[in-house]
Amino acid sequence: CAGLGHHDVLSIGLALCNRQAEHQRGVLALRGMLNREALNPADITLLFKLYNGPNPPPVELLRQPQFLELLVTALIKPGFQLNPEHAPKYCYLLSYAGSVYETKNKGRHGQATTVTSDLKETQQALTAVRDILRRADSSSSELLAELPTLFHHLRLSAVAMLVVRWCAFTLSEESYFNLITDSTPLPFALLDEIVSCHPGHQEEVFKLCTQLLEAAYGTLDTLVQLELKKSIMDRLVHMISQGYVIPILSFIAQCTNDPSVDRSIIRHFITELLELVEPPYSMDFMTLLLPVIQNDDVTGPLRNADSSDIASTFITYCQSELTA
Repeated sequence: CAGLGHHDVLSIGLALCNRQAEHQRGVLALRGMLNREALNPADITLLFKLYNGPNPPPVELLRQPQFLELLVTALIKPGFQLNPEHAPKYCYLLSYAGSVYETKNKGRHGQATTVTSDLKETQQALTAVRDILRRADSSSSELLAELPTLFHHLRLSAVAMLVVRWCAFTLSEESYFNLITDSTPLPFALLDEIVSCHPGHQEEVFKLCTQLLEAAYGTLDTLVQLELKKSIMDRLVHMISQGYVIPILSFIAQCTNDPSVDRSIIRHFITELLELVEPPYSMDFMTLLLPVIQNDDVTGPLRNADSSDIASTFITYCQSELTA
């Protein structure tokens, strides 16, 4: 349903719930919040009660992307004023959406069974991670001390959803990069772990990385900016190692055609990537990457006279494969 407008999603929800009056109440509560593009404590309380009841609405109703975005933002956005009494309800609904699933019983008219075995653990983990992120400065040693706990809980999808959004809020503050001295900022390490554990979150992490690469960092020294963007490129190389390939190569091809992008950043990406991959390569991989590596402005400094370097080796291999 992610590609549908929220009216379409809610129409589907109504169809799923049309035999249960209490389910319709949940759909209407959700519709009101989505129409207003804002959460309402009364509607959240109603959903919380319905999903705690003996006959909860289908979990798909909570998985409307716009609703999940509103929940995550309310829980983790810096400066967002969320009543502490309501926070457990928000955590519960996000945990429910991320951990509960339904199985259809055998038989033509078998009723679906709601499986909540992971709900309690997910809610506890989500609450713990939120508390860690909210009480610790993003560049403080306190967060570093909590890294094992964060990594442990990141295996849960609902927690990963929260942490990706926290990383986005943190990294969007230019002042953040004025404070850090680590070559790999802690949010980058968290994003790497999320990419490794949750393929479903890779697209969101990729979009965040492209936004960071395209951002201006006017208060940073030029060399510091270059090192920062090379570190972001390292995240993209890691994503390729985890199977998220074509969108990244397409983005790199676009960067190569953009004269405003520093060639050294692309060269860094190519160097790290070619040290990671080995043949055979797919046709799409070669078609997208070969023009980038053939670009003298990008890889000229990498090549040597006897063509024994990694760039020349890749070019020779691809030309042989593509003309075979």
